[in-house]
Amino acid sequence: MGQGLGFFFLILSCVCLGGPCFCSAHTDSIKPGEGLQFSKLLVSSQGTFTLGFFILDTRSYLGIWYTSDVNNKKVWVANRDNPISGTNANLMLDGNGTLMIIHSGGDPIVLNSNQASRNSIATLLDSGNFVVSALNSDGSVKQTLWESFDDPTDTLLPGMKLGINLKTGQNWSLASWINEQVPDPGTFTLEWNGTQLVMKRRGDIYWSSGIPKDRSFEFIQTHHNIYYFISVCNDNEIYFSYSVQDGAISKWVLNSRGGFFDTHGTLFVKEDMCDRYDKYPGCAVQEPPTCRTRDFQFMKQSVLNSGYPSLMNIDTSLGLSDCQAICRNNCSCTACNTVFTNGTGCQFWRDKLPRAQVGDANQEELYVLSSSKDTGNLWRNLSIICGVVGLVIILIFSCSPRKFGGRVRREVQSHEAGASGIAGDREGKKVKLPEVRATGSTGDRKEKKVKFLEPPASGITGDRGGKKVKPLEVGASGTTGDREGKKGQPRDGEVSGGKTADTKKKKVTFLLRTDE
Repeated sequence: MGQGLGFFFLILSCVCLGGPCFCSAHTDSIKPGEGLQFSKLLVSSQGTFTLGFFILDTRSYLGIWYTSDVNNKKVWVANRDNPISGTNANLMLDGNGTLMIIHSGGDPIVLNSNQASRNSIATLLDSGNFVVSALNSDGSVKQTLWESFDDPTDTLLPGMKLGINLKTGQNWSLASWINEQVPDPGTFTLEWNGTQLVMKRRGDIYWSSGIPKDRSFEFIQTHHNIYYFISVCNDNEIYFSYSVQDGAISKWVLNSRGGFFDTHGTLFVKEDMCDRYDKYPGCAVQEPPTCRTRDFQFMKQSVLNSGYPSLMNIDTSLGLSDCQAICRNNCSCTACNTVFTNGTGCQFWRDKLPRAQVGDANQEELYVLSSSKDTGNLWRNLSIICGVVGLVIILIFSCSPRKFGGRVRREVQSHEAGASGIAGDREGKKVKLPEVRATGSTGDRKEKKVKFLEPPASGITGDRGGKKVKPLEVGASGTTGDREGKKGQPRDGEVSGGKTADTKKKKVTFLLRTDE
């Protein structure tokens, strides 16, 4: 958006209606004593960024997004781990210069604690940074007291930092959302260790970028060569930042599945890339459990499920990526999914559940862990069957068309003459179809309490903010989540074979016969 549109936003002012002042139209700033109502917006001077309230899964947040983004994908969320209920909320800058979210559901959510000044202003900049600044007597900016860039969420914008302020101890890092509906800090973080970008999963190194070089990284290929990297290391701070050419719109996003990509959709790191036990560039070495091979992966499948999961964990700080990591590292686990409709919590299965067919009752979509060889064999077998059937059909239709045509004509002539015997007899020879036999076969950041559906001997623990997520423990004494005496459940330490939906082996035989 151009200068003209920005000027249009600026000439619209805030009005006071007995008490606090609320912005009645778009502006880029809030002054002491003013507020931003739930339905109103702040727009930066050039119209690049917008700040306002939004709702996800019945919960409300304050966030920032690119004005031109039709999806309004948030690049920053003020209260990501402290959502509010309903729409009765306002953003206020009080007379002391404290920036806070006032809502009817509880105490105010203070954004700039211990960083306030009476003569101050809160402004949304065209960089996407939301700042509270102390002002001089003439209205000019004296210093920045607080800024949203010091508290990033899952998105790195040009000018933002990843690293640490050695003077204040301020840490700059990204933390993924739990999922698309829950912006709380999730499974993955992205940090700068002084030489390279490091992605961690629950505190453990998951992927590294390698050192930056030639406007790229050792293990990242930036196809859109628009980035300029900045790396600083001194007595005050150690950080990484980037800028773009000509003020181009740009953002780097860390998503809930460990994917890392830019505005153009260029994948720096593919989702779940380092979960597959393959040695992709930059991935930390992960050895599979002895019960798994390197080709094991999760497939979303519709299965027949007539019972309860073997184990359930209702910790809402856990997302799908956590559930899969726990299942993958437990030899008794065959499938998993989240518990709640917002995609949090975990539930696990030990039985091998058969695939559902169209129209089957008790269908449920689960993430089933299996070897990719199984899927490959299925498609290979189907290809063999189709190939054999196709070949036989070709043989049938290409086998002497004149004989088939002549046979029909001779049968007509034979009936007209009242003759008996085999139609098409010529010179004493009986014409029969040649016999051809073909066979084909198919081959085969806040700690939360963890509650279980029932108390297991050893269970899953969940957490956030770098604390470990402990996998299920399986020993000789049994499998976590067993129910004593429950019919149909596997014995301790076993994975039930169950009924599978494997394709049955069939033999296809086609007969063509000819006698001279």
